[in-house]
Amino acid sequence: MRLAPLPALTGLRFLAAFAVLVFHYSAPMRDRFPAPLRMLVGHGAVGVPLFFVLSGFVLAYNYFPRARAGRFARRAFWGARFARIYPVYLAALLLGGAGVMLRDHISPLSHISLATGVLDAAMVQGFFPVRFNGWNAAAWTLSVEALFYLLFPLLAGLGRLRWRDAAAGCGLAAVCILLFNPPQMLSGAWYDPFRYLPLFLLGMLLARLYEWRPALRYGRMLAAASGLAALGLLCGGAWPTERLYSVCSVLFGALVLGLAAGGGRTWLARRPLLVLGEASYGLYILQMPAWLYTGHFWTEAIRRGWLPAAWNTGTVVFLAVNLACAIALSLLSYYCLERPARAYLRRKLAA
Repeated sequence: MRLAPLPALTGLRFLAAFAVLVFHYSAPMRDRFPAPLRMLVGHGAVGVPLFFVLSGFVLAYNYFPRARAGRFARRAFWGARFARIYPVYLAALLLGGAGVMLRDHISPLSHISLATGVLDAAMVQGFFPVRFNGWNAAAWTLSVEALFYLLFPLLAGLGRLRWRDAAAGCGLAAVCILLFNPPQMLSGAWYDPFRYLPLFLLGMLLARLYEWRPALRYGRMLAAASGLAALGLLCGGAWPTERLYSVCSVLFGALVLGLAAGGGRTWLARRPLLVLGEASYGLYILQMPAWLYTGHFWTEAIRRGWLPAAWNTGTVVFLAVNLACAIALSLLSYYCLERPARAYLRRKLAA
């Protein structure tokens, strides 16, 4: 059975990746922004829990029907996930590792560099908090995703829940997020992939609710209300960051469900955002290598007098150039690496 596409969620993926990108890139100049914009940009890391909710929803949407029909194959699922994420992940890891070593004058054969590289390559760095920053700082989230992929075949049975049980499960997942604070990104809990599991489960259970047709009736209204509420909270910044991220994560669940139900005609489903959304994985995982190399060449251009000294890496000019370079790199990696490598690996794995 061919499933209907969910274009608004593809556009939402780009917004989540772009929020994290601006959060990291704008740090040197953020204090000069107007207060609401400063608060919004300063909370851009909230795009990470949004990614985890989206991941649970999209995987469940695609695989729940197969699981109910008895056509869910664990090997095929894991092979498809590997083909989807690992080629660009490895490229970002090598680029980021080379950039970090050049910047910090570390030998790739040193004990720390070698150990960190092995953990990063195995996608288990999230379980080792001392080394989570590694060769590519943004890659720690992929160790969380890898845990989700590993557990998904065990969780696919959630697709058989009745809608009332799925709704109760959504409520329980939301309570866990609010009470135990999985998106606690400013403390040691950042490193523990299991703390993010309720976000993934919330997305999966919402996908089961999505299959209950009456839930689709007020999709656009739900998306608008939850999106505006999250935006208002992020711009206001009245709450502690951990609590804010927890509440926004629950609101993001409602946003994802609402956009899936009624978002086919929204601005998030327009062609440019669909293209950027397809390349959003590359945008996220390549953000640190892009920042390292763009900053290096920019600084060198200023040193040689090719650019005005006033345009240093703490200016909005550099921020705009850095964002443009990262987006261009993501599109290049999507069309020249991600898609060809995924098709090749899936053919090989199928054979």
